[in-house]
Amino acid sequence: MVDSPLPRSPFVVRTKRIHCFVMYKFRIAAAALFLLAGCTQTLTLTPTVQHSQYSIRVEMPSTINAGDPVSLRVSIFSGGMLRDVYTDYRMLHVIIASEDLQDISHTNSPQPAGTGIFGVPHTFTRAGRYKIWAELGDVRIPNPHDQLADIIAHAAFTVGGTSVAGQDSLEYSQRSTIGDATIVIGPAVIHAGEKVPLTVAVHDAGDAPVSLLSPEGAYYAIVGDHLNYFRHGHLLTQKDRMSVTIPTVFPVAGSYGLWVDTFPIVGGRVQSRQGRFLMEVR
Repeated sequence: MVDSPLPRSPFVVRTKRIHCFVMYKFRIAAAALFLLAGCTQTLTLTPTVQHSQYSIRVEMPSTINAGDPVSLRVSIFSGGMLRDVYTDYRMLHVIIASEDLQDISHTNSPQPAGTGIFGVPHTFTRAGRYKIWAELGDVRIPNPHDQLADIIAHAAFTVGGTSVAGQDSLEYSQRSTIGDATIVIGPAVIHAGEKVPLTVAVHDAGDAPVSLLSPEGAYYAIVGDHLNYFRHGHLLTQKDRMSVTIPTVFPVAGSYGLWVDTFPIVGGRVQSRQGRFLMEVR
């Protein structure tokens, strides 16, 4: 007499099928992650100012097209190890600009995504050449920018596709209106090679100048000369000051982009008002 096999339990069959389905999904997800890992590029930023052992890398998709929202991964190292720079009393600034100066952005103190790792979201609106700058400075000194920064480093990359039309295109202008406030810059005529007191003021809805918060006058970034010129700083002001001044020497004639973040007192409250400008240097 031959023993017949025991009937298979429906529960066992169902469990095995679920297990196989989960393992199949896991393999698909692992394969997808493996493929995605090969779709990134890592840029090691080149320092133009270096007063520390910090080094900076940026990871981004290997292919970026205009109009795509992207999250850049900025990593900061010291001695070859990822470093928590905020515990070092350092502030991180990330500036991104297109060569045609129509796309300029500034990110101040991005949220950490891990030790020494920061996520910087950006939607690239222009096709063509871009640059990214990262700056670290000691918050314990008044204006830790330019030559007082720990490190200012940059890298160039290219965005493909077609530029997004109608995305707040900049023209040569001294005024930028944001809601109930207008940022006004001067002077009207700028010559290359001359020291220029570039002024920034804020006017209310009635076009009257308003006070800027003390001491937070304004942050600014200036880019130009085919992305070869870069300046970034924080202007301090006294209470009731109606403007701040950026002492600047533009090296060559051409177009320059200005990004500025001001802190005017509008309607009895301190508000942030950001503006972008396209400037012509003769």
